[in-house]
Amino acid sequence: MLLMVGISQPLFAQDLLPQKTQNRIKDYLAFTEERYGIIGQSVAVLKNGKIIYSGASGLASLELNVKTSDKTVYMLFSVSKLFVNVSIMQLVESEKIELDQSISHYITGLPESWRTITIRQAMNHVTGLPEYYGRPNVTALPEYYQLPTYPTPKTAEAALQSVVDKAFEFETGSTNSYNQTNYLLLKMVIEKVTGKDYLSVSTSRMIDKLNLKNTQFGGEYDIIPGRARTYQSTPRGARLLGPIDQPNYFIASSGLNSNVLDMAKWLSALLNGQLLSKKMMQQMWEPQSLNNGAVSRFANGWEYSSRDGVIAVGHGGGGRVDVRHFYSEKDDETLSVTYFANGGEKNYQPRNISQDIADIVVGGPKIKLLSLKQKIYQQVAKANWKGALKHYQKFVSDKDTKDLSTETTVNLLGYDVLSRFGASKAKVIFELNVERYPNSANCYDSLAETYLILGDKKEAKVQYSKAYKLNPTERVKDIISNLDR
Repeated sequence: MLLMVGISQPLFAQDLLPQKTQNRIKDYLAFTEERYGIIGQSVAVLKNGKIIYSGASGLASLELNVKTSDKTVYMLFSVSKLFVNVSIMQLVESEKIELDQSISHYITGLPESWRTITIRQAMNHVTGLPEYYGRPNVTALPEYYQLPTYPTPKTAEAALQSVVDKAFEFETGSTNSYNQTNYLLLKMVIEKVTGKDYLSVSTSRMIDKLNLKNTQFGGEYDIIPGRARTYQSTPRGARLLGPIDQPNYFIASSGLNSNVLDMAKWLSALLNGQLLSKKMMQQMWEPQSLNNGAVSRFANGWEYSSRDGVIAVGHGGGGRVDVRHFYSEKDDETLSVTYFANGGEKNYQPRNISQDIADIVVGGPKIKLLSLKQKIYQQVAKANWKGALKHYQKFVSDKDTKDLSTETTVNLLGYDVLSRFGASKAKVIFELNVERYPNSANCYDSLAETYLILGDKKEAKVQYSKAYKLNPTERVKDIISNLDR
């Protein structure tokens, strides 16, 4: 199904962004609707902390045929964690907490084995703590591949009690593993130190302070004015999302609702020193290191990447929404994108859409790796594998780009191809990555996943075993064990 209902117009003048560039963004939003079957989406762009564009396309509700706008409110899922990150840093700045202090210094009664875990480690998802959230909607992959699913505990106390006797998933600091237990503990620290519930802290320090009129906390069953319906991809196409089984204590991890204009306003306030001093903001975005010296995927709770001289920090949520801030190591220019959508017929990575929009705004392939990804995808879409391979080989041999790592870009491309064109074509993309990066566990992991989808358990086990040898995680160990049954 192709949803082409037009691009709604923003409610303010956009003199800072040329009309040609605005048109390119509109065309790109139309392209994402066609590519992924996205139902509704909104976007706002900031340059140096000031809004220069906003727009929307598609429907906020399929049932009621309601169009989106830049004022449409969306469920933000894990983008909510950005408010936690800033709340923590505000407490650091006021000398109420220390990032490298153990969480048990603030919260009593934690297991002995947890008592060396620090606030910084929890923010960066390197604790190794067991996960309490059962991911109840994992249904797309074969049964032997699915993560364990179980009802979400109804209270925070029950959530912690459900995991206190479980073993750590990995050695603390050895790798990143996204984990809701970490953010439950951070929420508890905020509440303990301030003497107030998290909702009150976040509302007073950010939502009310900045007059974010279209931003509020609330779950899937709450009545949120102006909120779009949320959809999920299924084998039968788009369906309403739910239930996601996230009780009230989940609010810090995934309870925020907002629109792109409010979140752009929030991000602008952060950049302009209204929420944190600029020194503290820079400290928040400092790259973090794992035990082996590798750069962490998180910088104090913000997803962190550095490619081709461009640093990107932000957070995605629910596979539908994204807030991303880009800045260069060479100049003072910054670009920020708030991109919200309510789901579609195909799965997609909203952070990639944010990055693509940023590339459009700067007027060229500032992020050269993203340009490579787009060119290869376009050739794969035309069933022109020779053309795709030609682009790749030119990129990795050209003097201006040969030293850039293509691992992450090609891996994300593989999942795009998997979602749109199936596992057979994606397998070729992942094989390219394995060939070029034979020491990357993630490359073998992605290839193994594709073999699983193709039904080739034997080859999947071979690839997972290679991934495990390079990076022995409990997740991969469990998958190999299930394949042996």
